[in-house]
Amino acid sequence: MNGVRITVFIPVFNMADTIERAILSVLNQDYENKELIVLDGGSTDGTVEVVKKYLDRIAYFASGPDDGSSKAIATNLVHATGEIAGMIGADDWYNPGALSAAARTYEETRA
Repeated sequence: MNGVRITVFIPVFNMADTIERAILSVLNQDYENKELIVLDGGSTDGTVEVVKKYLDRIAYFASGPDDGSSKAIATNLVHATGEIAGMIGADDWYNPGALSAAARTYEETRA
């Protein structure tokens, strides 16, 4: 299923213990037409090192002080290429099939 492109943002700050699960929950989705953008607020706890393990599968990564997750996403929307954009917290995850379900719903309803 190629379908619509989905961009997922993960804003993060000092969440080394949970960021990997969030990243993998996006990267391991069965939906292929996706991109992941990770926006780090300048973490000092090892978060950046965890993220760097996946840089070859992350469409865009930025790390530095920001004014919070909403501002970070708004500032970096220019890097998103998806028709659908979503966000999960660095301590959250998508269940398997979440992106396929979102794409299917969008294609059927444009909602």
